Parts: sequence; C-alpha cells; structure tokens
Amino acid sequence: MSSLLSRICRIIQRRWCRGIKEEGQAYVEFLLVMPLYIVLIVGATYFGRAWYAKIAAEVAAYDGTRTAIEAMGEPRGTWQGIIAARQTLAGFYLDPAHADVRVVPVDVWGRGQAVRCDVRYRVDLSGVPLIELIGADPTLPVWARGVGQVEAYKSAW
Repeated sequence: MSSLLSRICRIIQRRWCRGIKEEGQAYVEFLLVMPLYIVLIVGATYFGRAWYAKIAAEVAAYDGTRTAIEAMGEPRGTWQGIIAARQTLAGFYLDPAHADVRVVPVDVWGRGQAVRCDVRYRVDLSGVPLIELIGADPTLPVWARGVGQVEAYKSAW
C-alpha cells in the first residue's frame, strides 16, 4: 500500500511540478532583501545618534539657563551659563567644540527678567553611506532653547 502511495505522489509531482526548480530560491530572496535590511539598520543607527545629540542639547540648554539665572549678573551669568552648557555636552561625550552656545537676556538682565540659552550642535554624519556621494552636508544641526527667569527674591552673595 505504501509503495502504491509513493508511486502516485511521484506521478503527481512529475505532472504538476514539471519544469519548476526551487534550487537557490532562498539565496535569491536573501540577496533581494538584504540591502533593505542594511539601509534600515544603518539609518536607525545614525538617526539614534542625531536623537542622542538633540537630547544632550536640550539638557545643556536647561543647565546653561539654570546656571545663568543663579549668577545674578549679566557678565558672570553669561560666562557661567556657557561653561555649564559646554560641560553638560562633554558629560554626554559630545565634543563641545562643535557646539555654539549663547546666553542672553530676553529684555534686560535683572531680577524677575527672563534669560535665554540657545545651544546649537552639529552632528557629524560623514559615515552615512551615500551622503557624500549626493553632495549633501555631512553635518546635521540640532538645536535647543532654554528660558528661565532670574530669581526675584534671591539675596546678593
């Protein structure tokens, strides 16, 4: 009985699958899909790098603003805010030399007045495939802004 079944299966396979060969099909599918996977993985890696720099810039802007408003005076507050923002970027293992940090009062520097800290960081994307071939700028600017109010009732030290 089993030999009869196996003969019938072989006859059906020969009639219906005549001329169809599946040798190497998985390899061809792999070659078609693999470039897409590589592009997705590389893109996610570099997008994550830019996102990390954006988060670091936001924290640096907050730290720069917070330090500047605690200083109570314009020259000292500006200088301390810039130093704090750059040190925060260094704490995130980002190069502070690629950052542009500005601490300025919104109107005038004084008690109860707003102070703004702008941080602009250039993320290096020169390792991204095809970025240089299409002639695009290999740096991606990310920026953040922090605004805070100078303490109205803090005593002068």
